[in-house]
Amino acid sequence: MSVSAAPFEAELDAVDVARRAGQLIWDARLRVWPYVVGLAAVTAGVRWVAWQYGLAGGEDGYRIHDGETLAEFARHGAWLAGRALVTGLALAMTLRALLGVAQPWRPDRGLFVATAIYVGAAIVPLGLFLPTVLVFQANSLAVIPLGVATALGGAFALMAYAWFALRLVIWPVGAAAGDPAMTAGRAWQAMVGARLAWLLAGVLLVLPLLFGAGFAQAIVANVTGVRAWGPSVWEAPLHALAVLLWLAVSAVVYRRRAGLDA
Repeated sequence: MSVSAAPFEAELDAVDVARRAGQLIWDARLRVWPYVVGLAAVTAGVRWVAWQYGLAGGEDGYRIHDGETLAEFARHGAWLAGRALVTGLALAMTLRALLGVAQPWRPDRGLFVATAIYVGAAIVPLGLFLPTVLVFQANSLAVIPLGVATALGGAFALMAYAWFALRLVIWPVGAAAGDPAMTAGRAWQAMVGARLAWLLAGVLLVLPLLFGAGFAQAIVANVTGVRAWGPSVWEAPLHALAVLLWLAVSAVVYRRRAGLDA
């Protein structure tokens, strides 16, 4: 696969991307479902370990706790890196199954590079908030303004990083597909005119799933008094399905930009 000669359209249509993503999942359903189950199992396992040992479980992955020491920050970072490695492998295999790779589990360059990109993307935010931790090591009221300034700087840098990552979203997809032409620079160019379509298509696919889960949760809560979902082990299958939808959207955008779909 190569994108070296692929002409980029001015703008992708979000509805068309969402439709193609749904079709891609349906066409790949027989080969992708074991990897979705594996992704759910990895998510559940990660969240169980986080709950068991008081580690960052999911949504609080980059939250800096008040008074966090460098040792605690290092422990936090090591856990996030390990979590990203395991999750990244599961994501890369699921993505390769969607793309039609014959052996998605095979340890080749595509699997390693796609996983490495995910791990790198996951740990970059740690560096953005490291200055905040360093400042607060002084443990003095005099450094509070500087600590607040570095925290705000980290928050703004994180938002800028999210925008930057959006421009590279199909880079790991090309790596997973074994496409050497889909470099970071090529992905940066290819996402012009595709960013909004990628975002809206993902929202179009994920929202019905989230609303359905919320409705089911309300019914279960009213009948049993038990909250069924949340950032816990039991929410892992729902999380895996949502991730599958976003991976499918990314795969479709990659295929369109690579000229593989008319």
